[in-house]
Amino acid sequence: MLVEFPGSDRKYGFVVSTGYKAGLILVMLPQEAELEHSAGVSRQWVIDNWNKWIYETCSVDDVYVDKNYPVPASLI
Repeated sequence: MLVEFPGSDRKYGFVVSTGYKAGLILVMLPQEAELEHSAGVSRQWVIDNWNKWIYETCSVDDVYVDKNYPVPASLI
């Protein structure tokens, strides 16, 4: 799950969102991943750097994006 880390020099990163390792910071992205004139990360940067920075053993072609990940009913 893409998250923002306020107050850090690396503002964005990925956190494991399910399973035994849920909550583990997978990676904090470099500043070059950030958009220049708005909040967020560059979609193209993520695609181009998926295997180097984010998930080495999974092809970016096998990645799906889900906006507004639902909260599990057990947590409500």
